Amino acid sequence: MLKFSLDIGPVKLYLYLLLLWLILAALSPIDFNVKLDALNVIVLIVLNVLLFLGFLFGQKLPIKSRGAGFVLANNNLVSKRLLPTVFSLGLIGFILKMYTLFIIKGVPLTLNVIDIRLLLLNDIGAGKGGVLSLVAGILFPFCLLFIPLYFSISDKSTKEKLLFKSMLLLLIVDSLFSGGGTSIVIVFLYCLFSTKNFIITKSRFILITLGVLTVFALAGYLWLLRLEQMFGGIQSYLHEFNGQWIASYPTSFIKEVDEESFLSVVNYIFTWISYYFIHGVYEFIYLLNNFNSSLHTLGLSQGYLFFKFFGILGIDVPSVAAIASVNVILGHYQTFWGLAYIDFGYMFLAEVFLLGIICSFLYRKKEEGYYSGIIFYPFIQSQLIYSFLSNPLNGQISYMIVSGTILLFLINYKKLQEQV
Repeated sequence: MLKFSLDIGPVKLYLYLLLLWLILAALSPIDFNVKLDALNVIVLIVLNVLLFLGFLFGQKLPIKSRGAGFVLANNNLVSKRLLPTVFSLGLIGFILKMYTLFIIKGVPLTLNVIDIRLLLLNDIGAGKGGVLSLVAGILFPFCLLFIPLYFSISDKSTKEKLLFKSMLLLLIVDSLFSGGGTSIVIVFLYCLFSTKNFIITKSRFILITLGVLTVFALAGYLWLLRLEQMFGGIQSYLHEFNGQWIASYPTSFIKEVDEESFLSVVNYIFTWISYYFIHGVYEFIYLLNNFNSSLHTLGLSQGYLFFKFFGILGIDVPSVAAIASVNVILGHYQTFWGLAYIDFGYMFLAEVFLLGIICSFLYRKKEEGYYSGIIFYPFIQSQLIYSFLSNPLNGQISYMIVSGTILLFLINYKKLQEQV
């Protein structure tokens, strides 16, 4: 039996990620055709320095015990009472999300997950859904918020365990329908980071190993399906499109993929993992070098949820497709900072510093047992892991902020009821 903690602070976590990125970048056989000039190097250095300064500053901020977000999770009673409510809200959000997708936006049920994903990327049903779509977006994150609330309970009942398994199923189904391997990985990480001290028994080790393999297999399978739908398969993609964007695969790798041997599968898996994890930084550099500085979106790219609310009130707001069209290339990950740069130019560096502060502050809140840290920090950890790849602020995190704040007020209400 092995006991270890996944309660990793942001400084240590980011250092691990930075080291992993450097190792994969050194070992990867892929050549990236991106010009790295002095300005790019300075931006990357300043970015990382400001992030670490934010981490350090966040460690010094005082913690005041007041308000909904500052309620201590010092017993199981509040979590137990709220768990069915949070489950119900998440379930309603899931149903509304599926209803909006298949009924209101008209996505055919006969399509596979990749066809659905391509339709979503093309902004199918733009302008449809209205208030219902917004309500679904706010309620669905309760599916994720259910997880840390569940793990804050020490003596879980059979009913609570059943609710947890049901919620995981809903999250996996949603990830499959949206065609996103990234979503599956985020759910897996969020579950892991929501536990404080994890005891690994023999059976748990087998389950975790199978879980990790299944998550990566699903993510890889979805990627292969996407290549099949868009390019006719991995072989066609490599032969016809190799080098047409920023990545060039070596001829030896393409030959191995053509052979379809066991060695080629192993080589493909490593090459795919290395590309997946490191290419966002090169995409970000390409963005810095080629973005039209007159097209900055001033918060629309990351905060579309909040502007979407004004659109429902009748105020003219650009569509998702219109906002995305200012990017130098659609559908490519450009690290956490890509959308921030599209929004604010080099002023995005202030956002880097702010994120560092928030990460450290929420980590301290979780360490001291406050619900605000227990709810938000595992999600921040998951997103920090993806900071070298993508920025979910234009959707997922925005909804999480709203839904998480609602949950904190519900927690505060339950605590006040206990005191009466």
